[in-house]
Amino acid sequence: YIQKTVIKVNGKIFSVGNIHLEAFHKKTRMNQASKLKKYIEQNEIDLFGGDFNTVQGCATKKRNFSSSKKEDYLNDSTYSIFSNISSYYDSLLEESYLLNQNKWFTFPSDDPDRKLDYIFIKDQYEVVDLNVIKSDVSDHLPIVLTFKF
Repeated sequence: YIQKTVIKVNGKIFSVGNIHLEAFHKKTRMNQASKLKKYIEQNEIDLFGGDFNTVQGCATKKRNFSSSKKEDYLNDSTYSIFSNISSYYDSLLEESYLLNQNKWFTFPSDDPDRKLDYIFIKDQYEVVDLNVIKSDVSDHLPIVLTFKF
């Protein structure tokens, strides 16, 4: 579910969680998200992100993707479980996403048609820059986040 790394930056401990959720079974993915929410709330994690294998609740398209007709994210609460963790926020604000959804698509990497990857950060940190990078090293495109520490 989650891989946690703890690093020391300028004498301060900073922790990062890397997440990869179930891709093909919605109920399992939502169950994983609920368990991870509890873990994140009980453990010191400054930032967490990765492959959530779900679209945002505000996404205009939730099924019938050109790359996969069988993927269906209707009634998938995975994203909302994470977005409702107190003291954290999605580094890509909903307003920015809705301005140009295609810009933020991360899957599949060769012809992206949806956003499945996210970075959530504690609200004490300020996002400076956020980008999706074109790459062919994975089936997902990477997200690069710059924030004030």
